[in-house]
Amino acid sequence: MSDSPSVIFTAYATGILALIGLCQIFILISQRTQLRLDWAETYRKRWGEIRIDWSKVIYFGHSSGDYYQIATAEVISEIDRMKTERKNTTREIWALEPMIRVFTELNDICLRIMQGHLRIGDTYPILGTEFLRQSAAMRGLLDYEYSSRQGNWGDKEHMDVQRSIRTWLVCHDGIRRRCLILIDMLWAEAVRLEDLPPDDIRSAANAKIHTGKERKKRLKDEVIRLNGYFSIIRALSLSYFLQHSEYKVNKYSRGIDAVRLKELEDKWVKRYLEE
Repeated sequence: MSDSPSVIFTAYATGILALIGLCQIFILISQRTQLRLDWAETYRKRWGEIRIDWSKVIYFGHSSGDYYQIATAEVISEIDRMKTERKNTTREIWALEPMIRVFTELNDICLRIMQGHLRIGDTYPILGTEFLRQSAAMRGLLDYEYSSRQGNWGDKEHMDVQRSIRTWLVCHDGIRRRCLILIDMLWAEAVRLEDLPPDDIRSAANAKIHTGKERKKRLKDEVIRLNGYFSIIRALSLSYFLQHSEYKVNKYSRGIDAVRLKELEDKWVKRYLEE
């Protein structure tokens, strides 16, 4: 009986220590969440500062004379004037400046996701579907094979600028890879949220029948290469996240349900045509 007070005291002390430990865990989680929100707000401001640069990148990603552009008429007029008035070297250097700012920013965002400082869901509202609607133009600059399949052609000055942009990206291959990876992750998030037209979802999913494994391997390898083998769980989690933009392997797996996609498309067409 004499040991009872000490046993009770030990039990209370253990309980208090456990409670303190739990409080510390909750504090760390709260701090980590706040840090993520701070990073997201930082990138939101920085992306707003380079939106004009991004519109220039999209202009050069499209073929010369393409109707659909996001740049204002004033920006397009400025670009056209620079293309014709400047000599080759200075013209291409002038075109590279906005491209470098945009792709290095996208690379930085991708690195933060791979390091666990940001989640894909934190980044998606910053860039959103407007960014993804222009992903083909960006892929055309980031991936020459993609551009060749799309048949992106234009006047000589326009193609010279595209070539110099691709050359810079080839010389900075890590940035090029991570920009492509970021587009893949954001596309998967948009498909998960059903924020894209069903036809776009289907077209991309059909392409990923052939390229899906390669894209997931590229992401997984990049995370492990940058962060070491201790990051393998994050690497597998991020690569598996891309499955959202691919067809389901079975009814229980993550991915696109072809039946639901057809239903969404029928409804989408009716709403689009206002029937």
